[in-house]
Amino acid sequence: IAALLGSGAASAATFQIDDNTTFEVAATVGWAFSEVTDAAGNDTTSWSDNGSDLIISAERTADNGLTTFINIDFDEWGTPEGDDENRAFTVDEMSLGIEGDFGDVVIGSDSDEYNVDGIKDIDEWEGVYGLGGDDSNMIKYGSPDLGNLSFSVHANTYNGESTNTGTTIGGNIEYDLGVATVLAAYNSRGGETEPADEAFYGIGVEFELNGVDMGVSYERDTLETEEADMIAVAATYNYGAGNVYGAVQNLNFDSLADAQAALEATETNDSFTQYLVGATYDITPNLYAWFEVLRLDEEQGNGDSTAVGLTASF
Repeated sequence: IAALLGSGAASAATFQIDDNTTFEVAATVGWAFSEVTDAAGNDTTSWSDNGSDLIISAERTADNGLTTFINIDFDEWGTPEGDDENRAFTVDEMSLGIEGDFGDVVIGSDSDEYNVDGIKDIDEWEGVYGLGGDDSNMIKYGSPDLGNLSFSVHANTYNGESTNTGTTIGGNIEYDLGVATVLAAYNSRGGETEPADEAFYGIGVEFELNGVDMGVSYERDTLETEEADMIAVAATYNYGAGNVYGAVQNLNFDSLADAQAALEATETNDSFTQYLVGATYDITPNLYAWFEVLRLDEEQGNGDSTAVGLTASF
């Protein structure tokens, strides 16, 4: 390894091996202290790991202009004081790919990039009800920038693992309007549930308003036993030493039975107004503290939480 180019806040340490090859290591350690309410209305406090991971990646550019790359993400560290089950150190994502003027192709375990959910997924701890697909057994194509347009498509293939069979097809598209970005996403959910092929999809828009980053989204889940519509609004404001942020979501299930199945709780309503508010404070360029309050509008306050934590990234 010829040189250590440098490291910064929330970024990898990059090692330049030769003119065409780089190797990167990034680490995050997060701790949280939380109070969470269960279905009986009882509050439990605990310390826990919060998003700690170790990421190793590398890339090499060949003479023909194509770049090959690998990525391995170790996750689920647990706590040193916990039992064996809570001290797992597992591979969360592992993939390889190739990139060129045509875009990029990734094979392995990688984020499914259901980008619409990302509009409201702004929490440090726990967030409002959301959707997302499987990130395993994936083949994904991402387009280059096509003017103001970009898109990706992916397929998850299953070979009888657990109860999964068949193939899931998904995709995302983004269009930059200048004053705003429009996003849309789809996931067929094929092979992930029984019965299969009950898709979820969404559309959203992101924009800036008087220095506040805003996002609005609509999502629909057609899973027969958990059918629901979601409308969410999220906002983030950088006040100089950190961010203040929040999200509000109206969650409407098609029936009471759908709500009970999806939330795995005895509910008496099928419509919920959920909200998250939080703030971060930068202690150093790579260490910040955060505080969050989440209210899910469920019976007995089920799932409500208040949490505080620290996150360091290198």
